[in-house]
Amino acid sequence: MHSSLRNGRLSVVQRRGVVMILVLVIVAVLSFAVYTFTQRTLLQYAAVRASLDQVHRRELAASGVELSDAMIRRPDADQILSSGAMTFEAIADGVTHLAIVRDLPGAGQSPQFGLADESAKLNINALDLRISQRRQSRQRLLALPGMTVQIADAILDWMDLDEEASEFGAESSYYTSLHPPYRARQGRFTDLNELLLVKGVTSELLFGEDRNGNGLLDPNENDGANSKPMDDADGILDKGWVGYITLVSRESISMPTGVPKINLNQPNLASLYDALLPGFGREMARYAVLFRMRKATWADDVRPPEKPDEEQKLLERIETAQKRLQLQRNGSGTSRTRRSPGDLERDGIRLAATPAYKFDSLVQLFGGRVRITIQNKDQFVASPWTADPGSLARLLPLAEQILTTSDRTVLEGRINVNQASEAVLTSIPGLSRSRAHAIVRMQPKGQHSTGAAYESVAWLAVRGVMPVAELRRIAPYLTVSGDVQGGIALGWLHDAPPVAGIRFVIDASGPERRVLLHKDLAILTQQQAGFAVAE
Repeated sequence: MHSSLRNGRLSVVQRRGVVMILVLVIVAVLSFAVYTFTQRTLLQYAAVRASLDQVHRRELAASGVELSDAMIRRPDADQILSSGAMTFEAIADGVTHLAIVRDLPGAGQSPQFGLADESAKLNINALDLRISQRRQSRQRLLALPGMTVQIADAILDWMDLDEEASEFGAESSYYTSLHPPYRARQGRFTDLNELLLVKGVTSELLFGEDRNGNGLLDPNENDGANSKPMDDADGILDKGWVGYITLVSRESISMPTGVPKINLNQPNLASLYDALLPGFGREMARYAVLFRMRKATWADDVRPPEKPDEEQKLLERIETAQKRLQLQRNGSGTSRTRRSPGDLERDGIRLAATPAYKFDSLVQLFGGRVRITIQNKDQFVASPWTADPGSLARLLPLAEQILTTSDRTVLEGRINVNQASEAVLTSIPGLSRSRAHAIVRMQPKGQHSTGAAYESVAWLAVRGVMPVAELRRIAPYLTVSGDVQGGIALGWLHDAPPVAGIRFVIDASGPERRVLLHKDLAILTQQQAGFAVAE
């Protein structure tokens, strides 16, 4: 009986031990399940948080594009956007940061805040394709690194309307012999990638080391010959021709109110005189119409006379005759409106019905004099604006607000001397490489990138970069601000290292702004963006 009792108690103890083990196993399993669930929940929370942070960063960058779009035509836009990173205090999410930079900086470089002007590049769509100007257009293309005469002629042939190949170029007869065959566009380029269809153009020339076009110096683009593409492993991204050329640089020549400016080259000289008289006075109105009839000379223009290019003069005469013939065929220019003598006379001057000369730029308003004959005596009528740097600095910015030399609403292809690189500046006809180097050295930089000192091309003379006479010759190709601008909008959070970026280009040359490019970039590190998180 005692033995049975002991056995029963032992059995109960054994059962209790088994239960305890089972309980411990269950507790362990449940604990592991809870731990796993918690870890998965934390990981999911972290993933969701990271995703929300990236959405937040991306929306910050998108707001930078909207800010640029809203401000691009405001005179104080550069001052605001070039001031650096902007910090915002968000009630729920802490501190956020937004910056607009011209481009991603290279290794060891600081970011340049503000907008990048497409007019700082050579607009190949604005090159003159007339036969008489082809030699000059070829020379402009040859300023690009790696450009050859053969490729330059092929680019011009791709755009012109005929099928006659130039000296070293190619037309559809060449392209249709390829596999697969295609034809030359015979029109302006619609996309930079289209250049790859032109004879001789390679991806190495067009994109340099940046073969994927992301604007970043990727590891395979900085390792020499270890992997494609071939690069120099210097820590600086060579972007090829993409860094020098554009298809879309243009400027509006209307006033900010939308009212057209006064065109100095309008055909009716009486109307020109009447338009200039109220704002610029009798002397300037008189000088302008006399300039149009007789042209002007300048005492500081000591350049020796150039040997006439008889072939170019002949081509220009042929083109003029063709244009006149086309106007007659279209019914224009065949009849003339009779005007009373009073319509053709101002200030005692008998105005020419058809002016013989035109202004090339507003700089020609300064320092010139026109020779006229009154009562059989030769006289000189001088411009009331002298050709000294001080007068240019004071008066040229004011004149640019009201006057123009074109009847178009938009000008294309002028080069922004405040931002253009040396290679692009060298593409300006008549500008030497040494002068281009001097301009780049004196360009506005950093906190001095804006302000009255650089609001017109007059600064080139004021700061001694070139004499006024040289500025007068190249001024038709120059500007200080185009209306197609872009950059990279960057957004980041104070306590989250990654940076979101959007590359954008905005065209504000027309009555309504257009976003030409809106491209999300890969997630950037602070080093790639060029700066650490602002404190």
